[in-house]
Amino acid sequence: MALKKAGGEKISTEGIEIHQAVLSSGLRVFHQEITSTRAVHCGLIVDAGSRDERAGEQGMAHFLEHMVFKGTLKRKTYQILNAVESAGGELNAYTSKEKTCIYASLQAREIAPALDVISDIVFHPLFLEKEIAKEKQVIAEEIDMYRDNPEESIFEDFDKLVFPTGNLGKPILGTKRTIQTFSKAKLEHFHKRCYTLDKMILSVAGNVNMSDLTQQAEKYFGTVKTGKGNKRKNSVKPQGLIHSREVEYSGNQVHCIMGGKSYPLHQGKFVAFHLLSNYLGGAAGNSKLNMQVRENKGLSYSIYTFYQPYLDDGVWGVYFACEPKNTGRIQRIVQQELKELRIKKPGTALLNRIKKQARGQLILGNEYPQTLMLSAGKNILDFNRNQSLVEMLELVDKVTEKDLLEAAEFAFNPQFLQTLTYLPTAE
Repeated sequence: MALKKAGGEKISTEGIEIHQAVLSSGLRVFHQEITSTRAVHCGLIVDAGSRDERAGEQGMAHFLEHMVFKGTLKRKTYQILNAVESAGGELNAYTSKEKTCIYASLQAREIAPALDVISDIVFHPLFLEKEIAKEKQVIAEEIDMYRDNPEESIFEDFDKLVFPTGNLGKPILGTKRTIQTFSKAKLEHFHKRCYTLDKMILSVAGNVNMSDLTQQAEKYFGTVKTGKGNKRKNSVKPQGLIHSREVEYSGNQVHCIMGGKSYPLHQGKFVAFHLLSNYLGGAAGNSKLNMQVRENKGLSYSIYTFYQPYLDDGVWGVYFACEPKNTGRIQRIVQQELKELRIKKPGTALLNRIKKQARGQLILGNEYPQTLMLSAGKNILDFNRNQSLVEMLELVDKVTEKDLLEAAEFAFNPQFLQTLTYLPTAE
């Protein structure tokens, strides 16, 4: 195997061997070896998403993610899918505001064909005009699907409310108008600019020996050559605050998001705010808002919080859906809960309960190797290192009552609260 250099190896307390290497091409490899499974999950995570689009490119990152599956010099679409799925595996991809990932999950002994096909489609897509034309129609259908679902579209519209300028406020899918302007030349330009080795990580988790993995990775990625990627320049600029907006839609329920800006990834308080958001309205049924609004008063079937930190900004919110007559009552409950968190220290007992729940969720989340693979790749691109479970648990343990109070004072300030409401049209 030909490596420029190899990083050290350590045995973590979670029973996972951590390996790192750099291939001859310069591509970084991060592997979490897990011998208690028969599967392997491998993904090429790219530090490029919809935030990296320039004027006239809205929706390009997502469109390109679709197009890499539409043929290369070596493979047609069905051959690309067969390479992994004929062995009972899954080949998939996603695009976010800041990342794109092409990944596969399959039985460990089939990793070589998975690495082969991922390398092929990422670095050698053809971008055939006939396939571009078909994919424009497919993504137009996808846009309609999201816009027809208020539980999905309201989040896009809320991003636009919070970030009225810049790509954070624009839909990842783009618009029907923008995608119609895409061409082979435009796709090739975006691909050359954003799909560069210095902006990528090959992340792997599963039952594969590091020596074998490195040999196979070198075979399929070691001779790849790309230019150097440009640094992301699409920073968020302060804008005037729009406190509320109402949108009419054809439906029966009110859908509402109350929230605003929050901490970015590189701000120390983002861990404290994550705990705060989880306590207020996380996925668990015992969240404060779920107990207050659904279990105690029966006002809504669905109410929860979300928090998305970006590299230089963040957004949070409380989402709920309800009958129109219950809207004001739920909003008042949310406002009261936010106020209480801003003015009252949680106390030692509650703080410990919040931490205990977060610790348990982290531990359970680390039981899924695919999640480990995806999160490790993202963490290395964002922080230049991956945090172990032990380190994440230590960050949770360090959160104090003061941290929670300061995070609440910052994010839950009523002067900065923004509300988007979907109102059903009268029949």
